[in-house]
Amino acid sequence: MKPKSVDKARKPRFAKLDYHFGIKLVAFPSADQKTTIRHNSDAARFVYNEFVALGREAWHLRRLEKSLFQNQACSTNPGWFEQPIKLVAARLAVIGDQLYNPTHLKRRFKWLDKNKRLDSMMFYATLNFYRASWHMFRQIHSAGVPKFHKKSDRQRYSTLKTNNNIRILDQKHLQIPKLGKIRVVKLPDWLLNRTDIEIGGAAVKMDAIGRYSISLTLGSEQAFKDALPKTGSKVGIDVNVENLLTDSFGEVVENPRFYQKQLQRLHREQRKLGKRAARAKQEHRPLRMAKNYQKQRQVVASLHRRVYNQRQNFLHLVSTALIKNHDLVVVEKLQGKNLLKNHALAQRLQDVGWGILFENLAYKAELYGKGFVQVDPRLTTQTCHRCGFVMGRAGTRKLTLADRIWVCPQCQTKHVRDHNAAINILNKAVA
Repeated sequence: MKPKSVDKARKPRFAKLDYHFGIKLVAFPSADQKTTIRHNSDAARFVYNEFVALGREAWHLRRLEKSLFQNQACSTNPGWFEQPIKLVAARLAVIGDQLYNPTHLKRRFKWLDKNKRLDSMMFYATLNFYRASWHMFRQIHSAGVPKFHKKSDRQRYSTLKTNNNIRILDQKHLQIPKLGKIRVVKLPDWLLNRTDIEIGGAAVKMDAIGRYSISLTLGSEQAFKDALPKTGSKVGIDVNVENLLTDSFGEVVENPRFYQKQLQRLHREQRKLGKRAARAKQEHRPLRMAKNYQKQRQVVASLHRRVYNQRQNFLHLVSTALIKNHDLVVVEKLQGKNLLKNHALAQRLQDVGWGILFENLAYKAELYGKGFVQVDPRLTTQTCHRCGFVMGRAGTRKLTLADRIWVCPQCQTKHVRDHNAAINILNKAVA
């Protein structure tokens, strides 16, 4: 997948490659490898939390330093502020060194250095995640400030490639630092047959059920997939809660409602989980030692994982079909966070998975040489695609959610609400 044009001179060698791709493989670690994964996951969480603590301390110290300078400028005895300012500046310098060099943490916490199971590149990968969190807050504004990571039933850590420490051994085995040779599912033939692919890093994960996976970040000067043949077709898509989508050709893809189908069973199993948690607390047993609670937790986690897998598989099939059959796919730009504020529809909106569908369409269009555009959905439902008349004007009433079929008062065209909106969405992009 080809990225946007960037200043390559400021980026490391792997980032300068023209194409990047990610692949996730199911892994089957041994008992000793599982212990190593757990140690690295716990250490990565600890190191990340230390970075967050140092970052918060630095933020408070900068505010204090600014206040001291302001008070010094207004004070009749400015010399009194010199010593506190020097102390604050010295502490900021120490924090700056620790935030740019993870080896300082090994000096502060000897167990990080003595544990031979810990991967040294894991520290730098964790630092990259911490910096990326601040980038998301400062530049993209899609998240809040970095927060502490709490301990959970999942395990995860990342590592970076250096000196060929991460490599593909054969079709069923990878070499991962500190884990050694680890068995995975069969790798695709196209990955084994190419010699121009470089590995940038790996992420090792264990989900709440106890299944392991390894995600590889790949880079190359050549495209990972060949561009699909052009079809000369353009399609607009309107999404709604009743069905997944309606396109500008009038085709409707039904919403399978995977979560709704499992909701009754989920409620039943979660009630059992709550009762077992309450019983363990009454007996003063920690939940991690309560075997009945842990068994029931895995039952609930399995149900959630099943819903997730069903939704992901369905949305991948839909997005792939749209990209293969059309040269341009146009969708409406939705504000997901704002839509979820409607508590009456929040659960159904999350079940349908529009955000996942749009993400799949975006990267597959780039991967296969097709077009993907998001447009402002304003008035696409209220506008007649034939004559351009807008409902709610010239003394007419606005359409409500109950108006699924309506007739244009100006040209007398009969419209199906979602089909008409999909045509208007396509026309906006073409115009």
